[in-house]
Order: sequence, then structure tokens, then C-alpha cells
Amino acid sequence: MKSIGIIGAGLMGRVVAINAINNGYQTTLFEKKDLSILDSASRTAAGMISPIAEVENESPKFYEWGKYSLSRWSDICSQINMKDGFYRNGSLLVSFKQDQASFDDFDREVNSKLQLSKDEFLYLNSTDLSNIEPQLNSEFSNGIFLPNEAHICCDTFIQHSTTFLKNNLYNLFEKVEAYSENDEYIHCAGQNFNFDWIVDCRGLAAQNNIENLHGIRGETIHLHCKDVCLNRPVRLMHPRYQIYIVPRKDHKFVIGATSIISEDFSNISVQSTLELLSAAYSVSPSFAEARILEARVNCRPTLSHHMPTIQRRHQTIYVNGLYRHGYLLAPFLGDQLFDIIRTGTSKLYENYH
Repeated sequence: MKSIGIIGAGLMGRVVAINAINNGYQTTLFEKKDLSILDSASRTAAGMISPIAEVENESPKFYEWGKYSLSRWSDICSQINMKDGFYRNGSLLVSFKQDQASFDDFDREVNSKLQLSKDEFLYLNSTDLSNIEPQLNSEFSNGIFLPNEAHICCDTFIQHSTTFLKNNLYNLFEKVEAYSENDEYIHCAGQNFNFDWIVDCRGLAAQNNIENLHGIRGETIHLHCKDVCLNRPVRLMHPRYQIYIVPRKDHKFVIGATSIISEDFSNISVQSTLELLSAAYSVSPSFAEARILEARVNCRPTLSHHMPTIQRRHQTIYVNGLYRHGYLLAPFLGDQLFDIIRTGTSKLYENYH
């Protein structure tokens, strides 16, 4: 049986570990924190899987990669016995009349990059909006519905993947630092561990190994509001920032938007808090009675081109730079990685080498 050692149990590390186990590898996972109390970018994320919506500011490749990931998420959730928390209800984009230019810019940019069918990209008027999401602000005059997009509850995924991994890993090392020594073996707690393959998914902790890797600070606020019901993520188009509101079970919501070039992990700022909450209130005035559950802050690893990277060096493969696209790209990257292990190359790998 082939062996694989994975460093880092964030989203990418978990997807790789799940794949490895289901492909019959003797799988060992190293995580510097507690596996079940993960404090990584994967927990701070809103969990949107939006291959069309993200193309506005990214390469058209994100659309194809994201579509692939959408097709794989159901399998991954099934493998870890996650029966709830993955939703394919589409996503919705709206704007106020004074911000129509931002809405039009999105429309123009996406359609210049992609050849979308009418079933993938639907224009809605005010009546359509009221029918699809009755609790939206009535001042929204039009919108765009992307029916094939999805979202996942990050906490639910972390909970179920933790249980699956603890039950199926060959070995697990928690609360210890680990790294690939000379790209040939894993050094951890004064010991060296040899594997047929090593996969480094440490995010920002791999800055010494990946050139130009840096952090983009992201902030989210979690609300509970029994008076609001949304069926899908809603993005508010705005000239300065695009807020998103992502529903969770039991009238809970994740509000986010911020992308700050910084590796500051301190608490959320007053400015971000005011902007996120005021924008949420503008999307649905019923949020006035919402209760703030918590704010989460993390720094997402990225490269200068905001594209992910897969780099192979000897027995070690580095997967990094997912930025704000973790849940959109992780299944695709995980499968590309195993293409490298099986055949020595992959389509994504060739793009960078």
C-alpha cells in the first residue's frame, strides 16, 4: 500500500486526505492545532461555490475549475457522511439604482469572458426578485440569478470531515509543527517520517517554501435573525465592495466582503463591522433585529496573480494560494494533485511549469 503524509488540515489538507483514504493510500495527517477546533481560513470562509460570480475579477479558468468542483462536492460530502450542509440553490446578485453601474460592469465583464447559456445566467425584474426572495429590500429593481451555483456550511464540513478523518487515518499528529525536510521526508516533534508522497497544504505557514506567498485578511460576521429567511447567497453589487450574505440553518447568516492586504490576525475593525452590518440591513431591513453571534478573522494565502499553485519537488507536492476561492477550487486541485501522483503531470500543473 502506498503511503502519503499531509501537512496542514485546513480545507485543502482535508480534501486531499479524504481523497487519499478513498483511493486506498495509507494516510497520515499532521496539524499544528486541534483538528476539531480548526482556526483556519476554511472556517472563516462563507463557503460559496460560485464559478460564475467569481469570474468578474479572475481568469475564465475559474469557471471551468469551479464547475468541476461543483460536480465533486456531492461525492465528498457523501464520503464523509455529511447529509446536510451542501446546497445547490443558486446565488443572487442585486444592486440599488444608484449603484447600477457596478451591476452593469459585472454583467459586461462576465459575459465578455464566458459564453453562458440562458439557463446559467438569468435576468430578474423586481417581481422576479420578490418571488425568489420575498424578504429582500423592495427597492431592488433588478437582479441576476445564477441557478447552478452552490454553498456549503463550513462548520458542518469541518465537523464531519474531522470525524471521518479520525476514524480512517492511518496516523494523526495534532498540536505539533511539521514541515517537509529537503522535500524528501516530514520532520515533526524531533522525528523524521518517510512517505511515498508528501503533500504540503500549510497555507501561509509555507511562505519559506513558496515565493511571493502572502496573506489577504478576510473578516466575516455571523448573525442570527429569526425574522429573515434567505434560500441562497445574495451579493450586493457596490462600487467599493461587494457584500455577500450566505444563509445557514436555523436563521443564521454569514456576512462578509472585506479583502485587506495584510497578515494581521487581530479582531475585526470598527470600519468593517459598520460596513458589513449596514449593508446587510440595506439588503433586508429585517436584519435590524438580528443578533451578532461572532466575528471571524483570518488571512487567506495568495500569490501575486491570485491563482492557485501546485508545485512538485522530489516527493513533496505543495498546494497553495487558494485565496478566497478555497471551497470553489479545493476539489479540483485535489484531483489534479492525484493526477500528478499517478501520471507525473496535470493540466493545472502544466500551467505553472
